[in-house]
Amino acid sequence: MQRVSQSSGIYFYDWVVQPVTANRLLPEKRAAKYTHKVIQGDHPLVKEMPVLPVIIEERVSQGAECVALFKGDALVGFIWFTFGSYAEDEVRIDFLLEPRDESVFDFNLYIFPKYRLGYTFAAIWDVANHYLYDRGIRYSYSRITHIKRNSFSSHSKLGATRLGASLTLKLGGFEITFVRRPFKVFFSLSDTKRLKVEMRPKMGR
Repeated sequence: MQRVSQSSGIYFYDWVVQPVTANRLLPEKRAAKYTHKVIQGDHPLVKEMPVLPVIIEERVSQGAECVALFKGDALVGFIWFTFGSYAEDEVRIDFLLEPRDESVFDFNLYIFPKYRLGYTFAAIWDVANHYLYDRGIRYSYSRITHIKRNSFSSHSKLGATRLGASLTLKLGGFEITFVRRPFKVFFSLSDTKRLKVEMRPKMGR
């Protein structure tokens, strides 16, 4: 499996979980303005997304699905999910989700600039929650770049809570990761050695 990453950098992530419920996030009249499709990486719509082909290939290899949101005929945003586990492509971390059959990892929620004002964020999660809930999913995990405080604020309004954090320093093929809650230090010199993190709804409490 080909990994997508920069040769060096600092990656500071907060790990979060939010509940997946059947509750509506938008009034019915407003929600009716949107439609959605669930697609995989080989769907023609993927070409409209600002995502590199090599990253799409990585997502296909993990069996990822995408919920694409439309307003009329226009694609206004999307979010990706993997089921049961997620292999991070920026650093060498594999997130193992528990309970496995009730959990997804969400990533790359993107709203096209023209539609960033208004209710698009809520609309994406409204349709995603219902799709996932109907599949028996009750938890959605994610990692949020620590400096993106607005992103966590948006998630917290959906009931998200912090589970832990990691800081990875990367230089070429060398990585060192510091994990908080519980504290751990992990070294890796190649992609064959990856940190395994078991994510649970109440870890570290």
